[in-house]
Amino acid sequence: MPRLNLTNCVSSNVSAKGSLTPNKTVPLPQGFRIFVSNIYPYALSYPDNWTIRENQSAGNLKSDLIVAEYKDNSRAFMFVLSEKLDNPNTDSAAYFDSKLKELNATQKSLPIDQQGERIVADNPAYVISFNVSQPIQTQSIQITFVSQGRGWVISYSSSPDLGQKYCGQFVQILDTFALTNLSK
Repeated sequence: MPRLNLTNCVSSNVSAKGSLTPNKTVPLPQGFRIFVSNIYPYALSYPDNWTIRENQSAGNLKSDLIVAEYKDNSRAFMFVLSEKLDNPNTDSAAYFDSKLKELNATQKSLPIDQQGERIVADNPAYVISFNVSQPIQTQSIQITFVSQGRGWVISYSSSPDLGQKYCGQFVQILDTFALTNLSK
């Protein structure tokens, strides 16, 4: 099963603006809605045909789950989670290294492709991709960065039949991701 590559996910250019607060805007492409998280200080736009499942458990953290399609063994979704950092001097590179070590510790011998850097909400972010075969075959892209004293993880996962179908929309969502500067 090939790994997803973020640079191969085709996205249309995001240029329309939507409102969020008096001081912030989130791009709002046609056919998208704005979502403001109730658990973390961020907002994003997502396609009308995707659904939001707020405040889901992700290990010992909570996450927002944004679902494109979810049926038996065929699924495509993304999640956003964040954690306050103990060390305020932690940068995106150090946070990425710690998350990569955690992933390697829990998923022994998992081949991981490091796909370099990307900007997310005006912050340098690090991109990896990997595939898992249990409990179902899944392709994943994971993006990590640090901002506002928080570590952020944004992940897109799909079954192989849906990986490319929704990958471009994931990039569009990622392009709209904005930090809201709210304290959470």
